[in-house]
Parts: sequence; structure tokens; C-alpha cells
Amino acid sequence: MKYNHLLLLPLLIPVVVFAESAEDPRGWLEPQPLQNKKLEMSYGDEIYIKGENLQGRYDMEHGHPPKKEVCLVSIYSDATRNCYAHDSSQITMWTNNIITLKIPEDVYPESKVHLRYQEYKEDCAIIKGKQSTLCGDSWDWAPDIVVGDFIVKSIIESVIEKGGKVAQGISPGKSYLIEGKWFGQSQGRIYIGGTELSRNDLVMWAPNKIEIKVSKYSGTEISIDNGTGRSSFLLSDQKNAVEDTQPTNVVTVNGDTSAFADIATSHSYYPAIEWGKSSGVLKGYPDGTFRADSPVNRAEFLKIIIDSKKTKNNQIEKVIFCSGKVYYDIKEKINKDEESKYIIIRLEQIYPFPKKLIFES
Repeated sequence: MKYNHLLLLPLLIPVVVFAESAEDPRGWLEPQPLQNKKLEMSYGDEIYIKGENLQGRYDMEHGHPPKKEVCLVSIYSDATRNCYAHDSSQITMWTNNIITLKIPEDVYPESKVHLRYQEYKEDCAIIKGKQSTLCGDSWDWAPDIVVGDFIVKSIIESVIEKGGKVAQGISPGKSYLIEGKWFGQSQGRIYIGGTELSRNDLVMWAPNKIEIKVSKYSGTEISIDNGTGRSSFLLSDQKNAVEDTQPTNVVTVNGDTSAFADIATSHSYYPAIEWGKSSGVLKGYPDGTFRADSPVNRAEFLKIIIDSKKTKNNQIEKVIFCSGKVYYDIKEKINKDEESKYIIIRLEQIYPFPKKLIFES
């Protein structure tokens, strides 16, 4: 009988199972665009990559690759690219299934998203004149993995006449500086009132700045096409936003002028905007404008939510993020007298959690 017991001993030895995968990474962009369409990104968006084994192929001896990058590559040349390491500040998350990347302001308007990883290699060479070989190992970059592509349209933020004056219109013989985002690395097309500007009128073109000297066209609307479609800008809007110091019929609350410089009392959303400012929820921009047509990024929107919950004493001790029924459970547990010390924000999507944006706000 004692021999039978000895035969059972090997069955008690634990077996270690490694969950890491030796498969190559694969990923795709979310949300996935419609067939034959490219994903269009907006200012404040993040590139969201979903997939499998995104940490890289796992090697039993060497582990995951020591270096990995997300590269934004121009569709016109694979050599024209910007790459961001996994520990770069541009990367907001990198897990085995999700990567998120802030869109840089100098991104190519039509870009492909590539992943690239280092891989372990062992190379051997025969030593001349001797019957021996010399071997060495190294980490080299493996071929790129293509994830998908996207486009961004240019954003015009201001048009300034040479000398620093805000442009009220475009006139022949004058020079202008156009500032914004995503104009592209190479020259696109500029339109004045629907008419394309001559190449001879272009002085300088950079991803966030364009200088022109107009020879013969005039107008109050300027458009830029960076290769993905036109983006237009009305100079009359800029005039109201920057030059008007105060609209008529300004509402005063507690001795403070509460209306924004670019929001007249006739504006369709004036009552709501005025309430937001007088309540301390909306602060506007340092120049006193509200910029109702400008996009709001996630951090700014989150700040508005948090500010709207603050009390006059501003004695907030804790901000709680939750989802689903938990919201009601937490709300029920908090004592009425202490309710002003907490901000409870109910989210529809918790993952990926925008931790960095919350701290920034």
C-alpha cells in the first residue's frame, strides 16, 4: 500500500499557469467608422484603441517588450510620423486591452494609427579564420501594426491684421496672421469669401499658424481646407467676441457686470448663460468672452459640473463618481445635514476612467 501512496505524490505538485499571451498584439479604433468612411476626430477627443495583447507579445524569459509606441503616420508617407512611448504624457492609458492617446495639435490632418513594439533577437556570426561563432542578443523594432486611420478638420481661432489689430474683414494689400489648430504640415487651400487664394499670397504655413498677404480679394469669411474639407470662420463673429467691450442692456448682479462681452441680451440662450455666470458656474475666458460656438473639451465640461454643485461656503470634502443604482444607494446613505460636503456624479461610462482630466479640472 505504501507504494500506491508514493505514486500519488506527483499529482500534488502545483502547476503554474501563465495568463500572459505569446500572441502578437492586434487593435482597432473605437468607435469603428462606417464602411468606406474614415473616423473623424474633434478637438478635445482622445484616440481610443481597443484590442488584445496590447502590452506586447509575452516572452517567458524576457517578459513584455521594454519599449512600445503609438505612432501617428501621415497617409502620404510612412516616414512622416510622430511616435509616443507608452510612458509619454500624451498617452493617458495603456493596458492589455485599451490604449488612449490625446490628439496632439500638430497631428497630420489625415493620419494612420500604428503600434510598434521591440522584439528580442539573437544574432550569430561566424568568425573568419576560426571554427567558431559569436552570438549576441538585442531588442530591435518589429514591423508596425496598423490599427486604423482618422481625419481632423482645421479649427480657425483668430485672424489678426499685421500690427496686432483684430481683422474685421480681409482687404487687398494687407497681411494677416491666421491662428488655430490642425492646419497640417503642408500647404492646403485658403478661401476668401468662397474664392481660392493664390499660392503667391501665401507667406508661411505651419500646423497652427498661417500668414498671408492678400493681393486682390476681399471678404468677411475665411476658409481653410487642410485636405479633409473646408472649415470656415466669420470675421464678424471675431469682431463681436474681441472688440465689443460690453453689450447693451448689461445685467448687473451684486454690483458685478455679469454678461459676457460677446453675448448680447438678444442671444437666444442669454438667460441660461446669464444664470450660469451669476451663479458662479460659468467663468468664461480671461478676455471676458464666452465663445458660445467654441467646442468644450471633457475637462472643461467636468469643471462646469463640479462648479454647479459647489455651495456658497465651498466646503466640499469629497467628489464621488459612480454608475447605475449605486448612485441612489450612496445618496440615501448621506445625511441631509452633510449633503453639502459631497458631490455625487453619476456616469454612464466609467471605463476608461478620465483620471487625469478630473485632476486637471
